[in-house]
Amino acid sequence: ALSAVERSLALLGLDRIDLMLIHSPLGGRILETWDALQEARRRGWVRQAGVSNFGVGHLEAIGAAGRPPPAVNQFELSPFCQEPALREFCEQRGIVVMGYSP
Repeated sequence: ALSAVERSLALLGLDRIDLMLIHSPLGGRILETWDALQEARRRGWVRQAGVSNFGVGHLEAIGAAGRPPPAVNQFELSPFCQEPALREFCEQRGIVVMGYSP
Protein backbone atom coordinates (compact mmCIF):
# COMPACT_ATOMS: atom_id res chain seq x y z
CA ALA A 1 0.00 0.00 0.00
CA LEU A 2 2.87 2.39 0.71
CA SER A 3 4.25 1.79 -2.77
CA ALA A 4 0.76 2.52 -4.17
CA VAL A 5 0.80 5.92 -2.44
CA GLU A 6 4.23 6.63 -3.87
CA ARG A 7 3.05 5.55 -7.34
CA SER A 8 -0.06 7.76 -7.06
CA LEU A 9 2.09 10.76 -6.16
CA ALA A 10 4.30 10.16 -9.18
CA LEU A 11 1.37 9.67 -11.57
CA LEU A 12 -0.36 12.80 -10.27
CA GLY A 13 2.84 14.84 -10.27
CA LEU A 14 2.27 15.88 -6.65
CA ASP A 15 4.36 16.05 -3.50
CA ARG A 16 1.38 15.36 -1.23
CA ILE A 17 -2.18 14.08 -1.43
CA ASP A 18 -4.70 15.93 0.74
CA LEU A 19 -6.97 12.96 1.50
CA MET A 20 -6.43 9.32 0.64
CA LEU A 21 -9.11 6.71 1.34
CA ILE A 22 -9.12 2.97 1.72
CA HIS A 23 -12.02 2.19 -0.58
CA SER A 24 -13.59 -0.92 0.91
CA PRO A 25 -13.07 -3.12 3.95
CA LEU A 26 -14.09 -6.26 2.10
CA GLY A 27 -11.49 -8.86 1.23
CA GLY A 28 -8.46 -6.77 2.02
CA ARG A 29 -5.74 -6.27 4.56
CA ILE A 30 -7.35 -3.44 6.44
CA LEU A 31 -4.84 -2.99 9.26
CA GLU A 32 -1.79 -3.37 7.03
CA THR A 33 -3.23 -0.86 4.57
CA TRP A 34 -4.18 1.51 7.40
CA ASP A 35 -0.65 1.28 8.81
CA ALA A 36 0.77 2.10 5.38
CA LEU A 37 -1.43 5.20 5.12
CA GLN A 38 -0.28 6.28 8.58
CA GLU A 39 3.32 5.86 7.46
CA ALA A 40 2.55 7.93 4.36
CA ARG A 41 1.21 10.64 6.69
CA ARG A 42 4.42 10.52 8.78
CA ARG A 43 6.46 10.90 5.60
CA GLY A 44 4.35 13.89 4.55
CA TRP A 45 2.98 12.17 1.45
CA VAL A 46 -0.63 12.23 2.68
CA ARG A 47 -2.21 15.01 4.74
CA GLN A 48 -5.20 12.97 5.99
CA ALA A 49 -6.16 9.30 5.76
CA GLY A 50 -9.71 8.05 5.64
CA VAL A 51 -11.91 5.15 4.69
CA SER A 52 -14.83 4.51 2.38
CA ASN A 53 -17.76 2.18 2.96
CA PHE A 54 -16.57 1.12 6.42
CA GLY A 55 -19.24 0.06 8.88
CA VAL A 56 -19.16 0.33 12.66
CA GLY A 57 -17.51 -3.09 13.02
CA HIS A 58 -14.71 -2.18 10.62
CA LEU A 59 -14.07 1.11 12.42
CA GLU A 60 -14.13 -0.64 15.80
CA ALA A 61 -11.52 -3.11 14.52
CA ILE A 62 -9.15 -0.26 13.67
CA GLY A 63 -9.60 1.23 17.16
CA ALA A 64 -9.34 -2.14 18.93
CA ALA A 65 -5.99 -2.68 17.21
CA GLY A 66 -4.73 0.56 18.76
CA ARG A 67 -4.65 2.49 15.50
CA PRO A 68 -5.76 6.12 15.22
CA PRO A 69 -9.25 6.63 13.79
CA PRO A 70 -9.75 7.72 10.19
CA ALA A 71 -10.24 11.42 9.54
CA VAL A 72 -13.13 10.64 7.16
CA ASN A 73 -15.57 7.84 6.46
CA GLN A 74 -17.20 8.14 3.05
CA PHE A 75 -20.38 6.12 2.55
CA GLU A 76 -23.72 6.28 0.80
CA LEU A 77 -26.13 8.86 2.23
CA SER A 78 -29.46 9.71 0.69
CA PRO A 79 -33.09 10.11 1.75
CA PHE A 80 -33.37 6.35 1.25
CA CYS A 81 -30.13 5.41 3.01
CA GLN A 82 -29.55 7.55 6.08
CA GLU A 83 -27.31 5.30 8.22
CA PRO A 84 -28.13 6.95 11.59
CA ALA A 85 -26.12 4.50 13.74
CA LEU A 86 -23.02 4.83 11.58
CA ARG A 87 -23.30 8.63 11.45
CA GLU A 88 -23.62 8.77 15.26
CA PHE A 89 -20.67 6.41 15.73
CA CYS A 90 -18.50 8.60 13.50
CA GLU A 91 -19.64 11.82 15.15
CA GLN A 92 -18.84 10.49 18.63
CA ARG A 93 -15.29 9.67 17.51
CA GLY A 94 -14.54 12.81 15.52
CA ILE A 95 -14.68 11.03 12.17
CA VAL A 96 -16.00 13.33 9.46
CA VAL A 97 -18.81 11.81 7.42
CA MET A 98 -18.54 12.31 3.67
CA GLY A 99 -21.68 11.21 1.87
CA TYR A 100 -22.10 10.07 -1.68
CA SER A 101 -25.16 9.07 -3.62
CA PRO A 102 -25.23 6.65 -6.54
